[in-house]
Amino acid sequence: MKPRALFTDGFNSLWHVVFGILAIRFWFIMPIFIIYQLLDLNDANWLVDILEFCVGFFASILFVVFAQYGKIKYNLVDKFWMKLFNDIWRKQI
Repeated sequence: MKPRALFTDGFNSLWHVVFGILAIRFWFIMPIFIIYQLLDLNDANWLVDILEFCVGFFASILFVVFAQYGKIKYNLVDKFWMKLFNDIWRKQI
C-alpha cells in the first residue's frame, strides 16, 4: 500500500500538526505521540503522520525564535525548550 501525501487526511492531519504545536509547551506529548505511531509499523502512513507532527513542532520552534529575538512577548513556551533554544543560539553566534 502506497503512503498518502502530507496533509491529505483531513482532521487526522490537523490533529497531528496541533499535537506538534502543543509539544513545544507540553514536552511529554512528543514521546507519547511517537511511541503511539510506532506501535503500528504495518500502517503505510506512520511516517507521514510523524512528519505532520514535525511540521507543527518546527513551525512552533520558528515562531519562538522569531518571537524571542523579535522582542515579541509570549508565555506559551515551556522553560525547557527556551533554555535549549538559548543554548543553541549562543553556540551559533
